[in-house]
Amino acid sequence: IQKNYRRYLSFKKYQNLKFFMIYLTKTQKYIKGRFIRKKMSVDIESYRKAIHEKYIELFNKFKEEYNEIQANPRIEIHINSISFKDNYNNCITDKFSMKETFQLSRLIKLVDPNLEIIYIIPYELPEEIISYYFSIMDKLGIKNIDNRVHFIIPEAGEFLSLNYSLTKLLYFSRKSLERIKNLIKFKKSYIVPGIVGNMEEYLSVELNIPILMSSFNDIDSIFNKSGIKEILETNSIPFPRSEERR
Repeated sequence: IQKNYRRYLSFKKYQNLKFFMIYLTKTQKYIKGRFIRKKMSVDIESYRKAIHEKYIELFNKFKEEYNEIQANPRIEIHINSISFKDNYNNCITDKFSMKETFQLSRLIKLVDPNLEIIYIIPYELPEEIISYYFSIMDKLGIKNIDNRVHFIIPEAGEFLSLNYSLTKLLYFSRKSLERIKNLIKFKKSYIVPGIVGNMEEYLSVELNIPILMSSFNDIDSIFNKSGIKEILETNSIPFPRSEERR
């Protein structure tokens, strides 16, 4: 009887210890997970802060050297991306990529002989469209067009979602980024964006070149009705009376 009773007590202790170890393991995993998530959150915030500080540094230097840059040979990287700070891109999948090719008229800027353009497009355009714009530039007397325009298609578009912004596709395309870096090496360069979002900052820092735009805070304030009205009033540009009452 004593032997069986000791065996029973030992078994109960084993069961209690087993239950305690399972509970302790789950608690440790939970605490460890919370610690890792908190550390990752801090690391990500620090990384974003470092990216923003580097972007501001590039932006301020660009403002100081802007007039000098415009008077000398330079490269513009045109990215007509539809980017947003929030995840609105999921709502505008209809002909999304096509809308990011609507600014090919920017190539007319090659009328400036000091300018070279890298134009980012989401997919290969028909030869007829390229020939049409090249013929317009030829009539404007723009010389050496083929060597001054570089079309780049981000390879990430082959496997990422169609509603990724053009900037995001380029940021995830290592080969395209390397090609751009080789083209702009030792040359004054800057990005000419479309609708900007957070990814533009990351791309700017990745390429180590500034963006031709105002600060993000200014953009947020002017890209709405009240902001546009303020710009029109400042520049004495008339607008409908119906808008004045809003």
